[in-house]
Amino acid sequence: MRLDAYRLVPAVVRHAGAESSIGNSRHPRARFYCRLLLGLDFDDGTYGSGGYPNVEPAATEPLRDSAARHQSQCVSDVFHGVDVSHCPDRRASAVTTTLAEHGVNSVRLSIWVDGRSPMNLARAIHLALAARSAGLAVCLTLHYSDTWADPGTQVKPRSWAALPIRSLIEEVRRYTRDVLIEFLRHGIRPAMVQIGNEITNGMLWAEPGQDPRGGARLHPAADDGREWNSADQWVILSEILRAATAGAREATDSALVSVHLDRGADAEGAEWWLRYADHFDLDYDAVSLSFYPLAHDDATIARLSKLEALCSSRPDKRLLIGETAYPFRPIVGHDRVYTDTEREFPFDTRGQHEYLRSALSTVRELSTGCGLFWWGACFLDDSVEPSVDYFRAHALFDPRWRPLPALAAFGEQL
Repeated sequence: MRLDAYRLVPAVVRHAGAESSIGNSRHPRARFYCRLLLGLDFDDGTYGSGGYPNVEPAATEPLRDSAARHQSQCVSDVFHGVDVSHCPDRRASAVTTTLAEHGVNSVRLSIWVDGRSPMNLARAIHLALAARSAGLAVCLTLHYSDTWADPGTQVKPRSWAALPIRSLIEEVRRYTRDVLIEFLRHGIRPAMVQIGNEITNGMLWAEPGQDPRGGARLHPAADDGREWNSADQWVILSEILRAATAGAREATDSALVSVHLDRGADAEGAEWWLRYADHFDLDYDAVSLSFYPLAHDDATIARLSKLEALCSSRPDKRLLIGETAYPFRPIVGHDRVYTDTEREFPFDTRGQHEYLRSALSTVRELSTGCGLFWWGACFLDDSVEPSVDYFRAHALFDPRWRPLPALAAFGEQL
């Protein structure tokens, strides 16, 4: 059975003057809609039992407009950034001024959907205005959730939970556009917008008990007994990310669009994910990676240098360490004290400084346009959201809001 793909709305295949078949393995979106809308399944052996392609996805040519944007629009050649999402409102001006004085050129801000949440839009704009006054570029991280999103937690916003998948995708486009327009309305032109946070395992997961196709979770939970089609999940994820990018481009043509994974210490894992992104012809300008020596296996400076392979394989994309941090003292956990035994750097102010200096130097050598953002720099207390010692030990300020020595690494000649 055949179906002309151009009859689907939105179109899933655009081959001018050429006949296309929805059963063709070149068109995974068409295959997905065949299953979803028509109950048909073309099993031509392209996908294995786990739903993954049996052959490596073919690389696609870089998008020309993306490459031009990559080279021309950013405030700085290299982001030397700090995440200030936990900065108390009353300290925004003083903190951003201090950051600028120490060589930081950009800030990163998380935004959650719920306007009552700690990371709400109004508060992010307040922090962004302070950053702009200090001469810092503003980079946004949209979680598409009412709480922190990461590979183990991608909960839909409460207000979106009941939306069918097509409405959810449209809401992602609208929301992304409207958030950026609100910043522009306040005179803030974001340098970058990150669409999703650590989306290695997808985003906007279906609620428990829902059809998995109501969201985009690439790998099921270990105790999930349902049949899981990862090929379908990749199609849904690509549609969500395509909508997010479209919303960003509708609002502004000057902001870099970034995708964010947690694989800074796993270049091979990042490459696997990005090959699928290429297969689905996703439009993005930068790849952001999380890199935490205390949380990720083998997250050493030597391991960081292995990311050069990602830069070489995608010369039209920026590579960013979107999140990193290192403690300036031992950490008191629930039932133990984390110490620097066999760690690359000591858990003290000198070790924190040396880690950041080394990380900045390594990232700078990877490729033109690479950069780094320090996470939790202002997570000193419970004033924004509940804190634990693990986060406080990674701050770049002491309890009296005096900058720690590591902050100076941003301005040093490396």
